[in-house]
Amino acid sequence: MYAGAALAVLNVIVSIARIGSLASSLVSRSGYATSQAHSIAMQHTLPIAAGGMIAASLLVLSTQGLGVTIVGLVNWLVALAATICLWRRDASQYFTQSRYREATQHPAQSRYF
Repeated sequence: MYAGAALAVLNVIVSIARIGSLASSLVSRSGYATSQAHSIAMQHTLPIAAGGMIAASLLVLSTQGLGVTIVGLVNWLVALAATICLWRRDASQYFTQSRYREATQHPAQSRYF
């Protein structure tokens, strides 16, 4: 389990380390401004990093005893609640409106979303 946790943490480190290269790729290939490309790279990487840290903590906590396992379960439930909130209809409408607003403000870049 510790090896799995170490791999999950390594995945998080690699994901965070590649933010710069992902942003520069978006600038060179898609024509985004540097700040927009960095924002997109962060939005892509942060959920991966958060998921990796949650996975690592659940793997480590599962070997530590009942009290720590309960804390890990609560952590997992909070992550599940956040995921459910993100997939609710009103959240989907909010993100759709945000994309529409972005597309109308930057029509040349709307084809990528």
